[in-house]
Amino acid sequence: MQVIDRINAIEARGAKLHLSLWKLCRLAGVDYSSVARWRNGGDPLHSSFETAAGKLDAKLDEVELELFAQLSEKFANERAEARTRAA
Repeated sequence: MQVIDRINAIEARGAKLHLSLWKLCRLAGVDYSSVARWRNGGDPLHSSFETAAGKLDAKLDEVELELFAQLSEKFANERAEARTRAA
């Protein structure tokens, strides 16, 4: 059950970034068929699951950081433009 819960948590986190589990696996270099098999009740080796989950989490961290940087830059530029117009 812990494996399924972890996969569901990864998938939910990816969905917030508009990334399907398949796309996330592709970006992270993880075999989607293994993740799908584990989700459907297949019993993974502990080390192979932890490696895959670690790669997926790391890719999500990377994408979230990129998005945060882009949004921070966008809002900083908008504030600067608003100040320029107000002056």
